[in-house]
Amino acid sequence: MLPIMCILRLCITAAVNLYQQQIVELDPIIQNPNIIYGLLDDNNNTISLNIFNETYFSSSGFCFKHLKQLDVRRTSFQNENNIIPAEIQYLAPTLTDIGIYDTIITHLPYEMSKLEKLQTIKFFNTSLMIFPDFIGNFLSLNFLSLPNNMLTSLPTTIVNNSKLRQTELSNNPHLHSIQ
Repeated sequence: MLPIMCILRLCITAAVNLYQQQIVELDPIIQNPNIIYGLLDDNNNTISLNIFNETYFSSSGFCFKHLKQLDVRRTSFQNENNIIPAEIQYLAPTLTDIGIYDTIITHLPYEMSKLEKLQTIKFFNTSLMIFPDFIGNFLSLNFLSLPNNMLTSLPTTIVNNSKLRQTELSNNPHLHSIQ
């Protein structure tokens, strides 16, 4: 588990030391996608995490058992295959929103299929080539944003997502069909 250290009790401000060198501000006054920050709920549980411009996102980042929103920007995952780590499955009970931006992930692991509470998926400029059949498992999905990738097709299981209201697929030059 990641060590949590309280810096200032006023306004429930805290910090998480993720990588021995980077302090993550929790409950910042200004939420900017170009900084690293986390948001806490009333019980001081980390419910939102924004990781920006780190060398890598450690698998230990998947230990937040109350996390609802995860955004990873310009940060690699700690493997040479450019795949989201299997540990993402540990966020299944709570994660509803995932966004990965300007980070290479060419494929998604099967363990991601366990994130059945996902309502929002945003993968922008990731070089993603294949979106797996398990997209049909995300029955709460209402927003799917996959612009600026290398998708060739979408699986037919996408029709299982009856709550899906908005899909963004621009700038996928090889996307020609739903298979």
